Amino acid sequence: MPNHLGNARASLLACFALLLSAFHSNSYGETEGARFEQIARTCTHFSLPVIVRNRPIRVFTSISDLRGGWGYKHDPYVLEQVQLLRDLGSLSGDREALAALLKNPDPEVRTLALGAIFQREDGRDLPLIASLLNDSAATLPDLHDTIDSRGGALPLSFYQSPQTVGDVAEAMLAFWCLPEDSLQTTVTSGDFAQYWSKHAGRRVSASWFKVKMDRATRKTTPIELDYQQPEIDRVLAEMQALPEPYRAWVQLYILAPEGWYQYPESWVQNGPHDEVVTDDQLLPMICRLDPDSLLRFLQGKPVSDDPDLLMNRDDPRFRRMRDFILRYADRLLRAQDADVVLAAGYVEKNSGRISDAWGIGAASLQPQRAGGILHNLLDREPRDNWIDDQSDIVAGSLWRICGPSELDFLVNWFYTAKKQQVFLLQAETAHRSDTNLLLAALVKDPRFDQTGVESLAEILVLANAGRPNPLVKEADIGAGYFDRAAASATLPKWRNLLRQEFGLPKIPANPVVN
Repeated sequence: MPNHLGNARASLLACFALLLSAFHSNSYGETEGARFEQIARTCTHFSLPVIVRNRPIRVFTSISDLRGGWGYKHDPYVLEQVQLLRDLGSLSGDREALAALLKNPDPEVRTLALGAIFQREDGRDLPLIASLLNDSAATLPDLHDTIDSRGGALPLSFYQSPQTVGDVAEAMLAFWCLPEDSLQTTVTSGDFAQYWSKHAGRRVSASWFKVKMDRATRKTTPIELDYQQPEIDRVLAEMQALPEPYRAWVQLYILAPEGWYQYPESWVQNGPHDEVVTDDQLLPMICRLDPDSLLRFLQGKPVSDDPDLLMNRDDPRFRRMRDFILRYADRLLRAQDADVVLAAGYVEKNSGRISDAWGIGAASLQPQRAGGILHNLLDREPRDNWIDDQSDIVAGSLWRICGPSELDFLVNWFYTAKKQQVFLLQAETAHRSDTNLLLAALVKDPRFDQTGVESLAEILVLANAGRPNPLVKEADIGAGYFDRAAASATLPKWRNLLRQEFGLPKIPANPVVN
């Protein structure tokens, strides 16, 4: 924003105070329409990130303002939008009155009415929003972050964009109706008609809870639980009020984590919160679903009349739910289901999607067959063809299920692995009582000196488990992990501590050559 905004800021703050008084004073008996008209006269913007996505924006004025404590939390433009969000929520109760305001001659009033309707977070209101998709009238400009990397003050034009009422309606419908992985960014009347043909008449739908949760978490990584928890708890309570078994399906749809492996408890307790609930919290919710229903879902068969729960098996939402079921197959399914799981996996593979979740799930159901099933997965393709860290997840599952009987194979695997740390994380979450046998074999191998800081740090974490006094304190492991400059001195010390732990002699450090 320009440096000459000092007077503008004072003027805006005065308008902001007037806006607040308009919101909070109803002593003159204003009608709902009059209150919206008053807001339209005092508001400067209608921020889509704030009003639709419930996310903060960072509008910086100048370096001096930032040092003086303004920044995004104190900028009057941002404060206005945060207050607008809060008070549109307070004005969202009367659906009929809001629907009438969508026909108001003032496009800014129509925009504000859309904002209040959206705060209701009720999928049944979507046709009201869609009714203004083709409204081409100019309205309050959008206020958003800027991707410009220049420092110092920037003009207000860098943070705002013109928009029409139809643009606002389209942004709301895109946030609500488009799948998270969709390459589509716009929603037409035809798109909405197709969506509504599947969802009309429903009181709730799984994806509608996804909208609620995305707004509660702001879709940020990590989730900032300190101020978002009350909103998250509200959505969790709304799901908890659903009847069974639909409740459990919605909870799985919303809460199943991204990716295959569960992170260790130490990461969950001390690290970033990327998920709303832990696996240990979600599992009891899903245990209420009977194995036959879970198998039908894995086979792509209907389990509910909710269209959101009938997904293509390449859909990321299906894969997320599938991975959770298969990761805990031994607690959710039956031993006799192993062949059904394998058959379903072959169908998915034939569709061109390679995934080893199926094999790991089947192996956990019949541990006596696990070695053959998992080795078949590992032998199926040349090592260089593996996608991401799939092979190391399979190898970790081999340790979790089969244990020391696969020790020689797994040690050799570890020292040729693409991502050794992924394998070790699998070992940590397995909670096997004989983990030290694996660690001893890794340390005694001649290739132990090849291990880098990531792998050594995780080996130390595993070795510390159950010890009254850690080999290396957790804080020191973390410091050594991030201080790569000191690695040449740190890593030999860590290796020697591990050698001593498992009965091997120390190796002298290389002498320093002056």
